Amino acid sequence: MNINILSISNSLSKWEEEGLTYYSKQFPKNINLNFINIKNKINPNHTIEKIIKEEANEISKRLKPANAVIACDSNGQQYNSIEFSNKLQNIYKSYF
Repeated sequence: MNINILSISNSLSKWEEEGLTYYSKQFPKNINLNFINIKNKINPNHTIEKIIKEEANEISKRLKPANAVIACDSNGQQYNSIEFSNKLQNIYKSYF
């Protein structure tokens, strides 16, 4: 199983890279964890709405119809580690 984590930013900070490395080691060996960084589309001549649309298009290009998608947003549903693990397990079970 592949898990692709898409992030929009110019680059990850050192603590983000360290955290991703740490958590990637927590997954079972049969799960491939991939981190894909999409350069942000900030342009002072564009509106926020246009920037968001461009970034959404970049994300969409990397998704396949069969992919399960979990979008993380500070305004979204919050999960603790166990709840998030259960969510991932349920997705895994639905595909296999």
